[in-house]
Amino acid sequence: MNPLAVLKLAMTLYSLNKGQSAVAKVTLKEGLDVVHAIGDALKDKRITAIEKSKIVEELKQFSDAAISL
Repeated sequence: MNPLAVLKLAMTLYSLNKGQSAVAKVTLKEGLDVVHAIGDALKDKRITAIEKSKIVEELKQFSDAAISL
């Protein structure tokens, strides 16, 4: 990945987190966990049953965090 793209992503995440409440920060973290789980699962361009269950678990956690907002 391009170093400038990584820096831009870090700055964006910082600005998103800067003024948020604790509950909103947890929701953002869970959303990023979902993205990471999907990214990890797609590295080999296939999603196994184990990876699918991990993605589903991350989505449930994100859903719970978003509902608590």
